[in-house]
Amino acid sequence: MTAYLSLVGLRRFDERTALVLALSGGVILATSVPSVEVSAALVAGAIVLIAVIIRPVIGLYSLAFSVPFGSGIGLPVGSVIVSATDALVGVTAFAWLAGLCTRRYPKIYIPPLMWPLILMLSAFILSTSNAPSISLGLHEIIKWLEVAAVLLVASSVLNSKNTRLGIMFAVLIAAALEALLGLAQSLLMLGPAGFLLGEGFLRAYGTFGQPNPYAGYLVASAAFGVGLAAGAFGLGGWRSWLAGAAAVTGPVAIILAGAAASMSRGGALAFVAVAGISSLRDRRTVTAVLAVFSVALALVLSGVRIPLPESLANRLDVTLEYFRLFDARTVQVTPENFPLVQRMALWQSAWYMFLSSPMTGVGVGNFDMLYQYFALPDWSSYLLGHAHNYYLNLLAETGIVGFMSYIVFIVSIFVCCLKTIRGHSNENVRWMGAGRRVEEELPRHSPSVRKEGGAGAIELWTSPAAIAWAVMAFLTALSVHALFDNLYVHGIPILLGLLIGLLSAVMAGRGRTEENWS
Repeated sequence: MTAYLSLVGLRRFDERTALVLALSGGVILATSVPSVEVSAALVAGAIVLIAVIIRPVIGLYSLAFSVPFGSGIGLPVGSVIVSATDALVGVTAFAWLAGLCTRRYPKIYIPPLMWPLILMLSAFILSTSNAPSISLGLHEIIKWLEVAAVLLVASSVLNSKNTRLGIMFAVLIAAALEALLGLAQSLLMLGPAGFLLGEGFLRAYGTFGQPNPYAGYLVASAAFGVGLAAGAFGLGGWRSWLAGAAAVTGPVAIILAGAAASMSRGGALAFVAVAGISSLRDRRTVTAVLAVFSVALALVLSGVRIPLPESLANRLDVTLEYFRLFDARTVQVTPENFPLVQRMALWQSAWYMFLSSPMTGVGVGNFDMLYQYFALPDWSSYLLGHAHNYYLNLLAETGIVGFMSYIVFIVSIFVCCLKTIRGHSNENVRWMGAGRRVEEELPRHSPSVRKEGGAGAIELWTSPAAIAWAVMAFLTALSVHALFDNLYVHGIPILLGLLIGLLSAVMAGRGRTEENWS
């Protein structure tokens, strides 16, 4: 009861009072700790804690930055490492529950995407019946439980265009900062020798420790920005669209430069897929993409070679080999083909692992523990923690049941995106032809059409259609890159939960007035 009254009382504090109290408490704790780093962390943590309790949406903004920068920071609790991202998810969920207790939010909203996520979690739990290590499986299950928590909170809290705009820019700015870090690593040659590519070039890896997940995160984040631009295009006035494009172009350009510095082939293929999906916005863009594809195909068939830097050309040549299946046991391994053969050896091992328990798998999270029993000759010591293909990894660990439940989850997100795009395609001002504007009748619940300018740009770029296109592009990048790596690491699943929560909020039409708290 005392705790409940305390939470109610927090509502009466304004932000300045709360931050002063938090800072005071943090300073008191910090003075008793000899370490400067821990003292600074206590002060910052106290401020964030109170700020998130007052406004849970701050926790969601913070999660966007915690994905690249906080997941590697952990505190041992017994035999478990609790990362900053894990702690932030817990604090944000607690703050949201406190809001329910104080009736800041009228009721719990269960988004439709929660049900396929629960189905997938159930399949993962079922797979642990065969797992040699329950603790490894529990780690994966908790990861997806956190995704469910973020989905639940975001679908309730992101209830205004300002909060949605804040999430969009938090995602893009966090990714841009991560990209700048990777570019600095590449330019200054700050990294392990194993990331050197040719002479004088080092593959960027950021805070992820590896170029591939780093590129996967950046390409998916850039895809989110590209999807926003595609979704907002043609729904309003040109000045409104250009105002939003000007704000988004800078971060997206930096993100793509950082991704390019990783020289990730999976990331490059993922972005090609994103470009294809985003081009489906209307008939004009489809025609343009088909024309470019036709020209490129004609050049390839004619044997014309485009001059490229040698290191880039070699990687593109090897990339084409990714689409050819072969037996890794029959290939002579060389330094040039080692990454490709290693990946194929892992894929074959994952397939044999799946065949050993096809229905429920060997246990979620247990790939590495059992890898040595299914590894090809001479490859048993190459432990990477996953099969370098998320779909094969999922088949091996969770069987057909887990694999199909994941496919249902992903397809459900795509379906929700398409429904949102179709259901809101007539809510805004549409430009038809060269400069001719046609205003279509708006539903009663839709915001009125504003004059061109800043406010119009915000409404346009936070419209349901723009958000749905952005989430669909983000998911496309993840899904394609997952063919070559496991991207559900380092907090990226939390980012997925955040964005599908954003999608769920606009699907429900949860538009409250700006005076309400978030």
